[in-house]
Amino acid sequence: IHTELGLTGDGVKIGMVETNSVFNDSEHPIDRFITVGEPYAASNSHVQFTSNILAGADGVAPEVTVYSVAAETNTFFEGTELLLSYGVKAI
Repeated sequence: IHTELGLTGDGVKIGMVETNSVFNDSEHPIDRFITVGEPYAASNSHVQFTSNILAGADGVAPEVTVYSVAAETNTFFEGTELLLSYGVKAI
């Protein structure tokens, strides 16, 4: 999409309340991934998968900044408030 329309996501902040708030995919690193609040590293890779779809080199919007907060250490509402405090508009 970004190559056809020229929409890269530059300046856009996307927030995720995830089961794993730590991005540790060394094969597909994302420079603009920020863990908000207390980090929680789970054994699943859902946050890596969804982040790569959003902000990976071949993702929908490769220049967005992804903010992730752990669902294990925050309720959804706490996580949403935390993300909003960082200026995130899309959760």
